[in-house]
Amino acid sequence: MAVLTLVYAGTRGWNLLGLPIFNDEAIYLRWAGLIRDDWANLFIPAMDGKTPLFMWLSAAVLPMFPDPLVAGRFVSLLAGSLTVLGIFALGKILYRPQAGLGAALVYLLLPFSLIHDRLALADSLATCLATGLALGLVLYFHQERRGAFTVLFLGLMLGFGFLAKTPFLIFFIFPVFGFFLLSGTHNRKAAAKLGISALLAALVILPYFLHEPTQKVQGTDRVFHNLQVIEALWSIVTLKDRAFAGNLQQFGEDLTAYVTWPVLIFFVAGVVGGFWKKERKTVFLTLWFAVPTLIILLLARQTFSRYYLFAIPPAALLALRGWDWVWEQGAFLREWRFKKIAMGGVAGLCLLNLLRLDLGFIADPQTAPWAEKDRWQYTASSYSGYGIEEAVQFFKAESRKKPVTLFFSLTWGIPSDALYLYLKNVPGIRFVEAWWASSMPLFPDNVGATRTFRSKYQVDREEVVFWEEQKARTLFFIARDENFPRATLLTMNPNLKFIHSFNRFEDRYGFSVYGKDPSVQILLNPEQAGDSVLSIPREGGR
Repeated sequence: MAVLTLVYAGTRGWNLLGLPIFNDEAIYLRWAGLIRDDWANLFIPAMDGKTPLFMWLSAAVLPMFPDPLVAGRFVSLLAGSLTVLGIFALGKILYRPQAGLGAALVYLLLPFSLIHDRLALADSLATCLATGLALGLVLYFHQERRGAFTVLFLGLMLGFGFLAKTPFLIFFIFPVFGFFLLSGTHNRKAAAKLGISALLAALVILPYFLHEPTQKVQGTDRVFHNLQVIEALWSIVTLKDRAFAGNLQQFGEDLTAYVTWPVLIFFVAGVVGGFWKKERKTVFLTLWFAVPTLIILLLARQTFSRYYLFAIPPAALLALRGWDWVWEQGAFLREWRFKKIAMGGVAGLCLLNLLRLDLGFIADPQTAPWAEKDRWQYTASSYSGYGIEEAVQFFKAESRKKPVTLFFSLTWGIPSDALYLYLKNVPGIRFVEAWWASSMPLFPDNVGATRTFRSKYQVDREEVVFWEEQKARTLFFIARDENFPRATLLTMNPNLKFIHSFNRFEDRYGFSVYGKDPSVQILLNPEQAGDSVLSIPREGGR
C-alpha cells in the first residue's frame, strides 16, 4: 500500500500543469468561480445540461490554491486516489488481497486513468462514484453487510454519481445486476431494503430538477445533455445507420493506446476464465465494463476517451483475474521456478511498458502517444490551452503600462474563460463580453454607452459599457481565429490593429489579439445600434 501511495502521488502530482488548461476545464472552472462568488449560481451548469457536483467541489477548494487549474485537477486527483482504494477493496473481497493490490497498481499505471486523473473534468469523479457503487453492492449482496450504513452509502453513490455526470444513469440498473449475480440467496427482503437507497438517491437529485435555469443552451436537456440522444434511439429502432462504427473504431484506438495490448490480452483471459468457471462475480465485472461502453457507443454522436473511463476499473480487475487464470493453466510448466520467473517477467514487462507510456504523458504531453482524437483536442486545436500562459503574461505586462479592458467574444472555453480565470484578480484589467462582435463594429467612436451583461453565463444580469471611461484604457479584443478570421474581422473593424496570435498548430493559430487604433474612427448609425446602444452623442455613419 505504501508503494501504491508513492506511485500514485508521483504519477499524478509530478508536472501536473505540463498539459495546459483544456477548453472544457476552463468552462468548468469558470462555473466553479461563479458558484464560489455567489451561491445563487449553484446550478449554473444546468444551463448546458450539466450536473454540478464537480463544480461544487472545485468551488470549495479554489481558495486553497493560487492556480485555479491546480484546484480543479486536485479534485480529480483525490477522486482517482479513492478509485484506486475501491479497486483494491473489490479485488480483495472478490478474489484475494494480492489481486486487489495488483489490480490497483495496474489501474493507476494505465495511461487511461493517468490522463483523466490529471484533468479538471468530471469523469474521474464519476468513475470514483461508480467504483464506490460497485463496492457497496459487493458488500451488500456478496458479504451480506446490509446495515443502515451500506444502504445509505448506496443511495449516496447513486445520487452523487448522477450529480457528477448524467450518463451515470446507466448505473441505476446495477443494483439489479448485483441482486442476481452477487447474492447467493436472492433474498427479496434484502432487495426491498434497497428502496431506501433509491429514495435517498432521489432526494439527492431532486434539487437539480427543481431548479429552472434562467438561460438554456439550445439543443440540450438536463438529463441527456444533448437531445440528439433521442434521435439516436430512434435511429436504432428504425435500423438507420448511426455513428456506431466510427465510435467503435475510436474506442478500439483508445484501448490500444491507453490500456495496451498485453493488458487487453489478460483482460480477455480474465473474462474467458471467469465465464469458463461460471463465476458470477466475473460476469458482474464484465457487465460493469460492457454495459456503459455499449450504451455510449450506440447513443453518442461522437465520443472521446474520457467517456469510457467508467469501464476501466473493472478492466483492471479482470486483467488481474486473467493473470491468475493464465497462471492456473500453466501447470504444463513442470518446473515451478521457471513458471514463477516467466509469469513474473511478463507482469514486470507489462507494468514497465505502462510506466514508460505514463512518463511520456507526464513529461512532454505534446509528443506523448495520444490516440489521434485526443491529440487533436488536447494539443493541436483551438480547444487546447497552448498559448494561454503567453497571453496571460502579455496582458499582465500591458496592464502595468496602462489600465486595459479585454473584450471577448461569446465563445466558451478557450481563450475567454481561461484568460478570465488567470487575469480576473490582476489590478488594472477589466473584462467585457462583446456579444456584438459579429454584428456591429467592436469599438464605435460616436456611442456613449452600450448594454451588455455580466458574463455569457449570466445574461440576466445587465451591465453597461461607458465608452467615455474606456478612453483612458487600452482596449483589446481576443477571439478564436476559426470564429473570427483575421481578414473578415479587420474589414468589419478598420479601427482594429492586429497584435499577436497564439497557439500555433500546423499552418494555423488558435486565437489572436487585436487592439483599438485611436488614429481611425468608426461612427455607428442609430439603425445599426438598435436598443443595445443607450446613446449616440454625435451624428454620423460608419
